[in-house]
Amino acid sequence: MKTSQACKYLGVARHTLYKMIEDGMPAHRSIGGHYMFDQEEMDQYIGKAPALPERMAVGYCRVSTKKRKDDLERQADVVEIYMQKQGWKYQIIDDTGSGMNYKKPGLLKLIDLLLDPKDQPYYHYTQRQASSFWL
Repeated sequence: MKTSQACKYLGVARHTLYKMIEDGMPAHRSIGGHYMFDQEEMDQYIGKAPALPERMAVGYCRVSTKKRKDDLERQADVVEIYMQKQGWKYQIIDDTGSGMNYKKPGLLKLIDLLLDPKDQPYYHYTQRQASSFWL
């Protein structure tokens, strides 16, 4: 993309863009000597998370008992909000059951999706804060 397009994409003035180039942002020169920019290189330079255009993000939420249905709904809401903000195509899988039960329908579905190379799973477990993690 051209300099003006890069400025608009990044939301910066031309002189700020030139300063970013001096600081190490990748830029290429055309035959005529004009700067040209690659969107992926700019995104990587500014630390923007890449979108998952053709991939599916999967949210897996679980609670141990049916009494914790409200907790399960909150987990799903948090995961859904996060995925929407990322602009991802996504699916939420929820489960109720003990962590020692490896035959939960949602867990089995998640495992199938993990083994499918076209999908990008996203896992959020909040029942115990010490056990929480994100992929």
